[in-house]
Amino acid sequence: MKKRIVYVVLLVVLVVLTSCTNQASKEVKEENTKAKEVKTDKNEKEESEKKKEKVTHKAYEYDIFVDTVEAKDVINYKKLDIPKYLNDSKVACSNIMDKKRLLLFLYPKTDADYLTKHRELGIYNLDTKKYETLLVFKKDETHQLVAINDKYMMLRLSSDNWRHTTLNVYSFKEKKIKEIFKYSINKENDSIVVDNNNNIVLKNDTVWFDDYYMDENGETRVNLYTYDCNTGEVKLFKKDAQNPMEYKGSIIYFVKNSEDKYRTFESIENKKVLDVKEELSAIVGFGDNLFCIENKYKGDEKQGKDSQIKNLTTQELVLFTTRSIGSLEISDRFVTWHDFDYNTACMYSIKDNQIIAFTDLPSGINVFYLKDNFGILMNRRDESAEPEYYYFE
Repeated sequence: MKKRIVYVVLLVVLVVLTSCTNQASKEVKEENTKAKEVKTDKNEKEESEKKKEKVTHKAYEYDIFVDTVEAKDVINYKKLDIPKYLNDSKVACSNIMDKKRLLLFLYPKTDADYLTKHRELGIYNLDTKKYETLLVFKKDETHQLVAINDKYMMLRLSSDNWRHTTLNVYSFKEKKIKEIFKYSINKENDSIVVDNNNNIVLKNDTVWFDDYYMDENGETRVNLYTYDCNTGEVKLFKKDAQNPMEYKGSIIYFVKNSEDKYRTFESIENKKVLDVKEELSAIVGFGDNLFCIENKYKGDEKQGKDSQIKNLTTQELVLFTTRSIGSLEISDRFVTWHDFDYNTACMYSIKDNQIIAFTDLPSGINVFYLKDNFGILMNRRDESAEPEYYYFE
């Protein structure tokens, strides 16, 4: 009887021990599983962070944050046969009308005669090789082409080195130019209040532009205006608003933020679009994209500044440079800029998120003209060389 009791007791102890061992083993396995899960989560987080990091590589004097490809591998381009002289004048491309026609600027052969001799704008047909004069400038008159579409082109004109400036519309159908606005004057120095390089938008038959003026307290202010090409009427659209541009099929512009700085984008429906944190030297919009050149100062502003091109919509950087760049342009496919020093011609493909470099062309001064999904590149080896033009798409 005692043996039987002892046996039962031993059996119970064995069951308890086995149960405890299994539970401990289970807990160890669960801990190991949890550890693996934590490790996996940590690895995934690290991988995710790595993907977010921008990998920079140096090319063409830039720090580039996207892929870089050679133009010959991804786009078609060819040299254009544009005459170097027309009507006994030098020839420069001013803009693109379409794939067959260019807007050309004709100017004197010698710099000393620039403001005293014949200068004009006209259209050159690449197929027929025929040229048509559109507009002849007056003596001492300088111009700036600021916007163009299939029906009109907008020009700023001045006859006194931009002290007094007018905004003008030219109708391709009527072949006439009309002054629509005189920029405000600072009475103290008899000159325009601000040398204004803000965007001018020509959308269908409406022009959007701004004007700086001095208020009754002597403060510099800026207002946004519209001009109707059909009625010829200029209207004040909004006070304390500036720098219009196209975005998502509408017009947006800068208004003041809570710090009294023009850093907030607003739509014509009075809706806030986004805030800009950094100082910008250029900004352009087209379709669903906004691109800018941000200024990055080297400590004290007197030491100069670096620049970076950024997609404001996604906050993604394209490139950074210590070189001087400007004249940002955009189409539905490309973003281009002007490098003020000799360099390989480069542009950014919006769709493919990559820098396209024209490595088989000479390093030099390069200027881009964009329209829709194609464009023209002006490549000039040096100041003494004649410019060469290339069509790309």
